[in-house]
Amino acid sequence: MDKKNIEKLKNILEAEKTRLETELGNFTKKGLENERVVKNPDLGEKGADFSEEADQYEEFDRLLAMEHVLGDDLDSINLALLKIKNGHYGLCESCGEEINIKRLEINPQAHACIKTSCQLKFMQQQ
Repeated sequence: MDKKNIEKLKNILEAEKTRLETELGNFTKKGLENERVVKNPDLGEKGADFSEEADQYEEFDRLLAMEHVLGDDLDSINLALLKIKNGHYGLCESCGEEINIKRLEINPQAHACIKTSCQLKFMQQQ
């Protein structure tokens, strides 16, 4: 892959990384080992309305799920940026062949080429 395409995709990845970090920062904090932790609901005084408390826990559960999805996306982007840095970007993790540029333009953090066998192999590794 040529340097121009790599630079273009790197810019897309970095912009998405910034967006995800900002979005995650709205409802997470850094934990003891620098991991992302969803902020606990503020339950207020003891004896508060149980339905309000239930709503807050429901929101907490929703944010946990959202953190998981966004966190996985961020991890995938960070891996793609590391591959760019190390000169291994755009190579299928299953067969080692170059991933088609059109696929990378749609999904710059793609780990595998479009071949069904590579997709299945990659999913099994997860």
